[in-house]
Formats: sequence, C-alpha cells, structure tokens
Amino acid sequence: MLALILRLISLNQSLWLDEAITALAVKNNNLLDLVSKFSLGDLHPPLHYVLLWFWGHLFGYSEISLRLPSVILGVATVWLVYQIGTLQFNKKVGLLAGLLLAVAPLHVYYSQEARMYSLAVLTVTLSFYFLIRMTQGKSWSLLGLLVANTLILFTDYVAYLAIPAQIIYVFMCPYMGQKEAKSNKGLEGLKQRYFSALLLSLSTLIFWEPVFLMQLSSGISTANTLTGWASVVGGAGYKELALIPVKTFMGRISFEDKSLYALITGFLSIGYSYVFWHAIRKFNQVIVLLILWIFVPIVLAFGISLFIPVLSYFRLIFILPAFYLLLALGLSNLPHKLFKPILFAVICVNLIFLGFYYTNPKFQREYWRGLVAWQKQANVKIVLESNDAFAPINYYEGSNFYPGLKKVPVKNMEEVFDVGDQNVYVLQYLVDVTDPGRLLERKLVKQGFQKKDTIDFTGVGFLNHYVR
Repeated sequence: MLALILRLISLNQSLWLDEAITALAVKNNNLLDLVSKFSLGDLHPPLHYVLLWFWGHLFGYSEISLRLPSVILGVATVWLVYQIGTLQFNKKVGLLAGLLLAVAPLHVYYSQEARMYSLAVLTVTLSFYFLIRMTQGKSWSLLGLLVANTLILFTDYVAYLAIPAQIIYVFMCPYMGQKEAKSNKGLEGLKQRYFSALLLSLSTLIFWEPVFLMQLSSGISTANTLTGWASVVGGAGYKELALIPVKTFMGRISFEDKSLYALITGFLSIGYSYVFWHAIRKFNQVIVLLILWIFVPIVLAFGISLFIPVLSYFRLIFILPAFYLLLALGLSNLPHKLFKPILFAVICVNLIFLGFYYTNPKFQREYWRGLVAWQKQANVKIVLESNDAFAPINYYEGSNFYPGLKKVPVKNMEEVFDVGDQNVYVLQYLVDVTDPGRLLERKLVKQGFQKKDTIDFTGVGFLNHYVR
C-alpha cells in the first residue's frame, strides 16, 4: 500500500518527449503497424508498446492512464523483492527490502513513467527469482525462467545485460557450495536446465531478428550523425558512471550548489558503504548473485557505450532490486542498537528526496503541457530547433509551432529556414544536438532580430523572444 500511494502522488505530470512518442505510437497505429512499422524507427523491443496499446484502447490516453501500468508493475516488483528476500534470507530481510524499494526515489520516479523501464525491472527481478528457485531444485522454475527471460528479450535491450550476470553465476554456483541439502540437489544439472531455458527464450527472437538488426543499424547511424546525442542518452564516461550510485541514492533530484551536491553524495556513500559491509562480510552464494546482478550490467554497458551510447542510470534501473536486497541484508546484520536509528535515517532520507521531487517542478518531467497552453493563450509563433514538430506538441495538439531547420544536425546557414515575421520565439529544446553552432539564432541576428526576453519552461528549456 505504501508503494502504491507513493507512486500515485503527482502522477498527472506533463508527458515528456519519449512518453509522448509512446503515446502517439499506441494511439495512432493499429497493432500490426505498431509492431512491424513503428518499431523499425524505434530502438526498443515491442512488448511495452503492445501492452500499452491494449491498455490505451480500454482506458484512454491521458497522462494518468498511460502511466498506471508502470505504477502497477512497480508495486508488483516491490512484492517480488519481498519474496526474494524472504526466500533467500528471512522474513525480516524480505520486509526490509520491500520497504526500501517501496520508498526508493529512483524506482518511484520510473514507476510513474509511460515507458518500458518499470516493466524491465519487474521482468529482470522475476528472472532472478526463478533462477534462485532453480538452484533449489524446483522443477517448475524451468518454465518460469523461460517465460521471464522471454519477457526481458521483448521489453528492453539494455536489460539483456542482466542475462550474462546469470550465466556467470551459473558457472560459479557449483563451486561455491551450499549449506542446505535441498539446494545441493538443485545444483545438480543446473547448467543444463538453465541453458535449456535460455536457448528456448532466445529462439523466440527468430522473427524479431530482422527488426533488431535494422534498429541496431539505425542506432549506430544516429550515434555517428548526432554527435551530441551521447551526452543525452549516456556515453561511456566518468560522469555517467558516477551518476549511477548518486541517482540510486537520491533519485532524479540534484543541487545547483555542486559542493553541497558532492557533500551529500559523499555522506550517503559512507553511510551506505558501512551498511553494505555488514551485508557482504559473511560472503556466500546469494551475495555473489546480487553483486553480479549489480556490477555485470554496469561493466557491459560501459563497454557497449564506447560504440553505442547506453550507459545511463535510468537504463540500468533493473539493478535496483539487488541493491536494496543487499542494503536490507546489511541493515539486518547491524548491531542491535544501530539497527533502528540507521533504518529510520535511510527511510527519512528517501522520503525527503521524494518530497523534493513531488513539490519542485524542476525535478519533474518536461512541462510541454504548460508551453502549449501558454502558446495558445499568447497566440505567438514558436520556431523549433528541429526539422519537425516534437511529439509532445502533437500530443497536446499545439499549433503555430514551426521547424526552423531543414535537416538535423544543421551544418550551414543554407539549412536554416528564413523567418519572415517581425516577432518570433525560438525554443532551445535539444539545441546542443540539432544545432550545436546556434546557426538559427545567428541567422536571426543577421536578419536584424534582437533578443528581447526569455521564458523558462521547466525541463523543456528556454524560449527566446526575438523582435526585428
């Protein structure tokens, strides 16, 4: 109930770019075209789109309706993490892990997003649950693992990186030993059962392979063409690596004072490290699994990002359950006199960060709804740093928005449209990717325009007002 309540607060935010693309795709395409045509220009498998297509036809396409499936999937993940903690450790650890994930700022945020990330977290967690059951000799776990891995394959490409972590664990598992006879029995033939399930899962991709290859080619081409795109979606760099723990601790919030940001991050890192030490000091097979679940995807994502930018904390959100399971184990192993105050501190910190997110618009999603409403009221012309209208403008039925570029990224003045009006507004959204040289605004100045004032729409960016 706590997880559900926290994920329903502030659910009616404006859709941001990717959510609006998803909304228009499921609203304007029939199911066949959604899978066979829209997917060719997208960079994700189709499962979330298919689920949202059915959901939208039943419940509509409002912001709340589009996000409710992610809310439900997020709450289901909290329950599943409780199950894993109870199964592998004890009920206390299970309850702690479920509680911590319920109030986790980053998981709350992406449980409120009309994208595939909440589904990816659930499917990966489900896969690890059935892998654990397989090591315990449960015969039905083979079918469960087959279904869970198939769901991963059709949910999110970056979530594939959880599977190598499982493969490493399966090879290590027989050599690490188990105390329980039941588990020892389960280890016999573990490799054979696991790879049987995995190969059957992979076989379901046969019909999707041509689409995946087209998407891969498109992704590489986009990365090479839009050189600034890596900074948006996650290139291989120190900043992207550092943001993974920082955003795990704090969620989407940040501080303009970088010294304060660093101080809070350092303080939290020390505190969490102390708790994690109490989790891993009694090293065993289960802890190895959780560590692999966290670090193997990060290492692989970094390597892939040398070629295709995928290293971003929100794309790796499926490691959160392992993080909070380890944290719960560490808390349960603390000295008795420290357990309650540290648990109370962790919960309070998470709720404080959630409070910042709920109450401060700059930590929420791009405010396209407000921009379109303002434009309709002011009845002004807005020129975009793009060659097409952005999806949120179409979702909110905006008018009088015009592309300022003939192609992206723009390379010379001839690729910039002339502006014939005396009064114009230029939206800076994604300008570093589409027009890094600021050629559109340079052309306006050349044509006799002067910047009069600027309006800031949260998340969308600056709207510069030019008068000739």
